[in-house]
This record gives sequence, C-alpha cells and structure tokens, in this order.
Amino acid sequence: MLKKIAIILIVVCVALWSQLAFSQLVQRNVHPYTNYGWSEFKNYQENQPVFPRYDYLGNYLLHGFNVFTWEEYRSLSPNEGSLVIKDRYFKEWMRQLVIANDSFGAWSSRFAIGEAIRTTFTPLTLDLVRLNGIRFDLASDNHKFTSIYSRVSDPVIINPDWSLVNDQITRREDGVFLFGGHWESKFLQDHLLIGGTLVNMYRFDSLLKLKDNSYQGTAIRDAIPDTILVKFSDDSPEDGMGGAAIYSIYAMAKVKTDNEIQSVRINPRKISRSSGVATHYNYLEASGEHNVGMSRIPVAVTYSFPMPQNTIDVQFVAMVANDYRISIRQSHHHVTTQGVVTKTITVTDQEKSGQANYPFFIVRRAEGNVRDMSNKGIVHFSYGMLTGLTTVGLNMELNLIGFNLRGEYNWNYSNYQYPVSSGGRSQWTDVAYYLTLTKDLKPLTLGTEIFSIGPKYNTYASKGPFWYFNEVREIPTRMGGAQGYNNVYPLVDDNDDNDFWPDDWRRDYYAMGPREFQRRDNSGIFPGLDQDQDQWPDYNANGNNIPDWDEPFLQYFVDPIEFQYGADHNNNFIIDIYEDDLLPNYPYYKDERGQHYFSSISLLKSVKITLGAVDIRQIAGGGINKMKYGTLNIDHEFSSVKGKIWYEHQVKHVKDNIRNDWYEFTLQEGSGLVRYPYYVHTKFDDHLTMKNSLVHRGCLIAKFQPIKNLNIENKVKYEFNFLHASEFEDGTSQPEDRIDFIGLACKVDYKFQYKAFTIMPRIKDLWYRWSRQSYDLPYVDKNVLMPILRVDYFLTPKTSLKMGIQGFPLFEHKSWNWGNKDLNFKEQDFVILLNNKTFFQGFKVVWEIGWKHTYRNYESAAIRDINYSSFFVRIHSGVGTLL
Repeated sequence: MLKKIAIILIVVCVALWSQLAFSQLVQRNVHPYTNYGWSEFKNYQENQPVFPRYDYLGNYLLHGFNVFTWEEYRSLSPNEGSLVIKDRYFKEWMRQLVIANDSFGAWSSRFAIGEAIRTTFTPLTLDLVRLNGIRFDLASDNHKFTSIYSRVSDPVIINPDWSLVNDQITRREDGVFLFGGHWESKFLQDHLLIGGTLVNMYRFDSLLKLKDNSYQGTAIRDAIPDTILVKFSDDSPEDGMGGAAIYSIYAMAKVKTDNEIQSVRINPRKISRSSGVATHYNYLEASGEHNVGMSRIPVAVTYSFPMPQNTIDVQFVAMVANDYRISIRQSHHHVTTQGVVTKTITVTDQEKSGQANYPFFIVRRAEGNVRDMSNKGIVHFSYGMLTGLTTVGLNMELNLIGFNLRGEYNWNYSNYQYPVSSGGRSQWTDVAYYLTLTKDLKPLTLGTEIFSIGPKYNTYASKGPFWYFNEVREIPTRMGGAQGYNNVYPLVDDNDDNDFWPDDWRRDYYAMGPREFQRRDNSGIFPGLDQDQDQWPDYNANGNNIPDWDEPFLQYFVDPIEFQYGADHNNNFIIDIYEDDLLPNYPYYKDERGQHYFSSISLLKSVKITLGAVDIRQIAGGGINKMKYGTLNIDHEFSSVKGKIWYEHQVKHVKDNIRNDWYEFTLQEGSGLVRYPYYVHTKFDDHLTMKNSLVHRGCLIAKFQPIKNLNIENKVKYEFNFLHASEFEDGTSQPEDRIDFIGLACKVDYKFQYKAFTIMPRIKDLWYRWSRQSYDLPYVDKNVLMPILRVDYFLTPKTSLKMGIQGFPLFEHKSWNWGNKDLNFKEQDFVILLNNKTFFQGFKVVWEIGWKHTYRNYESAAIRDINYSSFFVRIHSGVGTLL
C-alpha cells in the first residue's frame, strides 16, 4: 500500500516539475497533431458572422447571426431615432420571412417578420398584398386576434433580383408609422361572428418626446408656408357646363405674437385664370376642360394667399355655387445640406429633378352635379398637411334559420395640421358601410344589399392627399431604390387580378414607358383572364407576341375576349371581374351610395329566374346608375347523351351616367420571334352608351359527346343595346339607336388510337360582329375557319414524334374580314417535332427538336404575304410529375 502511494506521489511531482519547466521556455504557439479519424471535421466560418447572441439582460440566446433589427427611440436628439436593419441573411437564408410560433392551452400564436405578408382585416379597412413589417396572430376555436406594425415610409425593401453583400440599414428622424389590430369572435354556437378593427397611420418625429407623438401625427419640420394657393375647378369637367362659380374668398389666419394669438384677415394677393375661365358680373366661372399640350385638364381659377410670419392656423371662407371642386396646396422654403454646400429650396407644385414639390389635393366637393346655382352658399375649410389616418370599424356575420347577414360599418378620420409645431389641427370624417342579407325559402331566395362609401373615406388615394417629405423617401411601389417626395401608403390595395403584387407596383410590370411593360415571370395585370391561376393570361399561355386566338393550333382552344360572359353591373360592356380600374379593391365604388334588391326562384332542377333592381347614386359626383333586370338561367346535364347546356339571358332597363373607364394590358401583336411578349397599358373610355337603354344580353354554351372521344362544343354570346331617344339634365341628348354584338364559336374534335399512333382531327369556326344601326357598315365583322390535324407517334414511353397541320390544299385555313376585305387571307401551317420527357438531377426536363413552316396569302396585293420556315431546339425544366 505504501509502495503504491509513493509511486503516485513521484508521478505527480514529475508532472508538476515538467509543466513548470515547460512554462519557462521561450517557445510558443505549438499546435499538437490532429487526427479526424474519429472526430468530425469542423469547417471555417468564412464570411459568416456566427457568434454568441445575448438579450438586453445579458442572457445567452444562441450561436448565430443577426437577421432583423427595428428600434424606435424618442427624443434621442440630435441623432435619428428610427432604425431598421435587415441583414443580408434576412434575404439569403430566410428568404425575407421569419416566423415564430407557440401554443398554450387552447390558444395558438404566430409571430412573423417579412416583406410580403398577405394581410386582410376587412374589405373596407385593411387589405394589403405585401405588408412589410411585423404581424402577430393569436387564435383559439372561437376567438382570433391579429396586430400589425410597420414603418411604411421607409420599411427597407430588398429587391428579390438583388444579391446582397452588405446589410440594409435605414436611419430616419421622422417618417410614417402603421399599426393596427383586428379581433373576431364567434357566438351562438358559431352562428354569429362579431369583429372589430382599429388601423392607425401617423407621422412620427423621433426627435420629439413620446408624449408629443400622438396617433393624430406630428407636423413636419421645416415646411412653414410662405404662400397657400386655393384652386377652384369643375367637379365634372367632362360635361363642360355648370362648373365652379366663385363669388368671393378670403382667409382668417391665427398669428402668434409674444404670448397672444391674433386673428388676421388675408385677401388673395394674386388671382390666376386658366384658359376657358368665364367672367360674369359678380363671379368667375370655371367649367369644362382646356388644352395644355397634348392633354385636357379642367379649367381653373387659383387664388394665392401670403402667410404672415408666426401663423399657426388658417381658415378659408368662400362663397361658391354649382358643381365646384376646391383644391389646396402650399409653397415654402427649406434649407438642405448637400455635402458641404447649403441650399435654400423653394417648394412649389412644379416637378424638378432633385427638388421637392407639393401638389394640390382636394379639400371640398359639391354634392351632386348642380348647375342652377341652387347650392350657392358659404364654404369653410382649413389648411394643413396630412399627419394621420385612423379607421375604426365593426363587422359581423349571422347565419341562422336560413338567413345570411353580413356587413361592416367603419369610421374614417383624416387628420391635418398646419405645418408648425403648435399648428392648428383639422379633421375630415367619413363613413363606409355595407350590409347584405339573403333568405333561402326554397325554391325562393330573397336578397338585398345596401352600401355607401363616402367621397372623403380615405384608405387609398392615388391623387392625394400625400405624405410629404422635404427629402426623398423610399417609394414602396417602385422598389429598386426609387424615391419620391409625395408618397401614398395604401391600406386597401388595388389588386384586381388577385395575385401577389398590387397593381400599382412596378414589380407587376417591367416598365417600357409611362404605360408600357415587357412581361416576364409572373408580372402583369390580367383580372379574370387567368382562370387556372398560373400567373399567365389564358389567352397567351405560351408567352409570345401572338394571342392564342390568332396562333395556329392554340386558337382551337381559345376564343377572343369578346366571347367572355359574366356580370356587368356598371354597364360598360366589360365583365366586372375583368376590369383593371386603378382603384382600391373595395367591394363597392367610392363616392357611391345605393341599394340592390333581388329575388330568385328555382324551377325544376336546372332553371332559375331572377328579378332585381339597383339604385346607385354618387354622393359628390352626382351620377346615377338605376337598373331593373330579369335573368333566365338554364344549367342542364343530359344523361342519355353525355353533354351539358348552359344558357343565360338577361334583359335590363338601364339609366347609367356614371363613367367607369378601365385599363387593359393589351398584347402588341408581332411575329412571336422575340423572347418576351410586349404589352401596353391602355385606357378604354366608358362612352356611356347606356344612359337610357333597354339591353338584351346572353350566352349559350352547349357541349356534347355523342360517342366516345368525339367532342362537340358550340358557344353563342350576344348583347343588343336599344338606346332610347332622350334629353338629359346635363344638356346632352341621344338619338334612338342600337348597338349589337353577336359571336358564334363552333368546334368539333375526335381522338382515336391505332397502335402507337394518336390521331386527332379538329375543326373550328369562329364568327363575330360589332354593328351600330346608325352606321352604314359593321365596324367589326370577321369569320375564321380552322381545319386541323394532329398526329402523335410514341417511339418509347418517354419519346414521341408529334405533327400538326392547320389548313390543307383543298380545305384551307381561311379568315374573312368583311369590315376590311384587304385583311382576308388563307393560310397553311405545319409543325413536326421530336419530344422527350425525362428527369435529370432531380428536375423534370422536356426536350423539343423540330421544324415549322407558315404560309399566309393575303387577297390584297397591297399586303405582303407571310412565308417562313424555322428549325428549333427548346429545353424546358421544372419540378413535379411528368405528364
């Protein structure tokens, strides 16, 4: 025992001596031999800032990298107090979205930070396609709650096309902040749903204390008005009469001197008249429009008021009449420093490169379209810059004993402040609501809806009022670093095609000019024309410069847009779901109040009759849309012969003088040789052809398969508009007339198999005509005959030889255009290709190698014939199942 203890002591002493001796050596940084036979190899963290991360209390969180930082300081003067940092890993690793989740008891929660969070509270309060900020959701079986937070003025937008090397950091002294919340709960065993909404957007100033940053917003610094300009114009300039009649105007300013506030009357220093202003005995009249260059703008009278120093508030008093519109703006000076150079900038409404501008915005409109001076009176209004928007609302839904009741009611507050720290405040208030009620009494259904959206209800206004800044700020709709001085931050987006880009975002089209774009990836605005939701318009599925209804082989499957059928409640001939209107996606139009009553009865199994009446009136605009209608609908399937008939006929008596213009991205037709299709955003005017009309419209679709693989389909669409001779209150008139559209599409195809062959003969005839009784000839009258033969031969399960012929020597593909016979032609098209489908490195790959030939012979010698051949090799790659 003693021997073992002695040995242990000797070993310890030797070890201590050797360690002491080693510590005396000059030698250093000697790395021992490493072997990875049993241990894992650890790679270097090159260009990856993975470090220990701690919270503000010093607690260790994890080893990792920073992704997102948002900090708001108040009164950190003179430093900027609003900081947003998006590290490059927010895009590269997190793909611009980070989500945390948890659950406790019957509740579940989600916490998300991202740049494109789809967020909807209600249709009238908040509906954003791409919320850039923070969202928190909490839910149980019967209760739901959502809150959102965003610095909307400078959220830091990372273009998905960019490859980031550095972090994106934005510091601001001031800006616009958004927060909101929505709650919903179910009661009465889920029969009743009640919800509430609060949305607030306000201007903040981080150099002020927290108590000085209210939900109403703060005044912008360095924007004290030198002059305020008030403009009067016609609220309905298109009618050319009964515009603004201006008798007098003056301003009352509150001026602070020492500790006293005095009221000072200010008369206009200057009166500017545009072309077209009429001078009467005791008033000026601004009616209609006048030409400025290539544009038509409203005739206007503008009054300039100089503002005294130390003004803290100003109110205007005007005597006006008729159909007036009053707009207002300011001009001011502010000092800016660019490098070492200090400049004084004069801000007007003129757009100049690198210089702020502040445009007019509307403050008052006459109710209705008055022309007889009956509304002559005094109008009061204040001036201020926009500082805050608040919407408070309630929504509900009740499903009980056959009743379905849905609706919401919202109060909207727009806050303004004279742009000094103690400036006077003013507020616009308006409401928006709707209520729909249906009762199922089988076979009878009764329904009604009432609605109103006030003209000053403001959750999106592309023409102002704007959030103004002396220095440029990020424009969310433009991306790529684009900046502006007068920005709009929507609470309800314009997204008519319901995709993941709002319609006013540049990302939804590649700009080629003011209204042009070249389509790539999933951009473009095609409401109603993408039924398969593949982000491509159904009429150009192969993405070239030829619409499919004009392209060989594809035109068998696609009819021109005129053949589409659906509801047209605003009576402009365009199906409602197809309209791109540059307006927020409200369920009803702004500045309209109305009601709709209807009853439907189902007869037998497939027949339905509906009677209804619509009465809509503009609140400020003065227009009306009154309609009484009856609809017959037949939807019947045949059991003896496999087939189906769908038919609808509607007759309606219409009085509609509300203009509903629309836009379309029209494909610019070409040879199809370019890589990307080219579209132009084109405006189409509503010519108000149903100001007093009786309209018959309908559609018949019949599909049959009398024998296996034989398909017969016929479609007829028509609309006959009988215009009644009328004299209207606005002084215009219309003679008795008739506008007709009728179109017919008939097609037959058959498919049969013979060994490895699949043979598919097809034929289609398409005819449509637009005509007007008062015109000598139809302005569109066209017929196209398309005989087609398709043959597929499968060499192997993955490889096939495909051939297509459209037009034959004795049975030609022909187009007759009776509106312009020079465009008549006959055509032959031939395509042969080798097709292979396979998987390569986890991707689905399709090869095409082939040759095609087109020959088009026009009847007119003035038009050059088309005759070309091409050889092609194309490879497509994707994911999914090979078909």
